[in-house]
Amino acid sequence: MRAKEFSKKTHSLKVVQEMDTGALVRKAHSISTFQGKEYIVLDNGNLYDPMQKREIPLARIFRYIKCVRNSYGVIIAKKSNTSAKLMEVKFIKKSKQVS
Repeated sequence: MRAKEFSKKTHSLKVVQEMDTGALVRKAHSISTFQGKEYIVLDNGNLYDPMQKREIPLARIFRYIKCVRNSYGVIIAKKSNTSAKLMEVKFIKKSKQVS
Protein backbone atom coordinates (compact mmCIF):
# COMPACT_ATOMS: atom_id res chain seq x y z
CA MET A 1 0.00 0.00 0.00
CA ARG A 2 1.33 3.41 -0.92
CA ALA A 3 1.14 6.09 1.76
CA LYS A 4 -0.03 9.56 0.86
CA GLU A 5 2.50 12.26 1.71
CA PHE A 6 1.75 15.91 2.42
CA SER A 7 4.30 18.67 1.97
CA LYS A 8 5.32 20.43 5.20
CA LYS A 9 5.32 23.70 3.26
CA THR A 10 1.63 23.47 2.36
CA HIS A 11 0.13 21.46 5.27
CA SER A 12 0.41 21.33 9.05
CA LEU A 13 -0.72 18.74 11.59
CA LYS A 14 -3.44 19.67 14.05
CA VAL A 15 -4.08 17.49 17.11
CA VAL A 16 -7.82 16.81 17.42
CA GLN A 17 -8.34 14.42 20.35
CA GLU A 18 -7.15 11.21 21.97
CA MET A 19 -7.88 8.03 19.99
CA ASP A 20 -9.08 4.93 21.85
CA THR A 21 -9.21 1.33 20.63
CA GLY A 22 -12.82 1.56 19.42
CA ALA A 23 -12.10 4.56 17.22
CA LEU A 24 -8.92 2.90 15.96
CA VAL A 25 -10.81 -0.22 14.82
CA ARG A 26 -13.53 1.90 13.14
CA LYS A 27 -11.29 4.41 11.32
CA ALA A 28 -7.91 2.74 10.78
CA HIS A 29 -6.70 0.51 7.98
CA SER A 30 -3.05 -0.02 8.95
CA ILE A 31 -0.64 0.88 11.73
CA SER A 32 3.12 1.31 12.05
CA THR A 33 5.06 0.60 15.24
CA PHE A 34 8.20 2.07 16.76
CA GLN A 35 9.98 -1.20 15.87
CA GLY A 36 9.26 -0.54 12.17
CA LYS A 37 6.61 -3.25 11.76
CA GLU A 38 3.43 -2.79 9.72
CA TYR A 39 0.08 -4.31 10.69
CA ILE A 40 -3.37 -4.30 9.06
CA VAL A 41 -6.38 -3.57 11.31
CA LEU A 42 -9.16 -6.18 11.22
CA ASP A 43 -12.83 -5.61 12.12
CA ASN A 44 -12.73 -8.02 15.06
CA GLY A 45 -10.24 -5.84 16.98
CA ASN A 46 -7.15 -7.83 16.03
CA LEU A 47 -4.18 -6.87 13.88
CA TYR A 48 -2.91 -8.94 10.96
CA ASP A 49 0.83 -9.34 10.51
CA PRO A 50 1.40 -9.87 6.75
CA MET A 51 5.02 -10.98 7.26
CA GLN A 52 4.26 -13.85 9.66
CA LYS A 53 0.67 -14.34 8.42
CA ARG A 54 -1.01 -14.36 11.84
CA GLU A 55 -3.45 -12.35 13.93
CA ILE A 56 -2.28 -10.43 17.00
CA PRO A 57 -4.56 -8.85 19.65
CA LEU A 58 -4.64 -5.05 19.50
CA ALA A 59 -4.06 -4.78 23.26
CA ARG A 60 -0.62 -6.40 22.90
CA ILE A 61 0.59 -3.87 20.30
CA PHE A 62 -1.33 -0.69 21.34
CA ARG A 63 1.54 0.69 23.44
CA TYR A 64 4.01 0.44 20.54
CA ILE A 65 1.85 2.12 17.85
CA LYS A 66 3.67 5.03 16.22
CA CYS A 67 1.17 6.12 13.56
CA VAL A 68 -2.23 5.04 12.25
CA ARG A 69 -3.26 5.33 8.59
CA ASN A 70 -6.69 5.20 6.96
CA SER A 71 -7.52 3.32 3.75
CA TYR A 72 -6.19 6.21 1.60
CA GLY A 73 -2.79 6.07 3.33
CA VAL A 74 -3.26 9.36 5.19
CA ILE A 75 -2.00 9.53 8.78
CA ILE A 76 -4.98 9.92 11.13
CA ALA A 77 -3.25 9.37 14.51
CA LYS A 78 0.28 9.68 15.88
CA LYS A 79 2.25 9.07 19.04
CA SER A 80 5.54 10.78 19.89
CA ASN A 81 6.94 7.98 22.10
CA THR A 82 5.80 4.72 23.69
CA SER A 83 4.58 6.36 26.90
CA ALA A 84 2.59 9.16 25.18
CA LYS A 85 -1.11 9.01 24.33
CA LEU A 86 -2.27 8.11 20.82
CA MET A 87 -3.62 11.40 19.47
CA GLU A 88 -5.90 11.81 16.46
CA VAL A 89 -4.49 14.34 13.98
CA LYS A 90 -5.69 16.17 10.87
CA PHE A 91 -3.75 17.69 8.02
CA ILE A 92 -4.71 21.37 7.69
CA LYS A 93 -3.80 23.32 4.57
CA LYS A 94 -1.73 26.38 5.46
CA SER A 95 -3.11 29.72 4.36
CA LYS A 96 -1.10 31.69 1.84
CA GLN A 97 0.57 34.70 3.40
CA VAL A 98 0.84 37.84 1.32
CA SER A 99 3.98 39.86 1.96
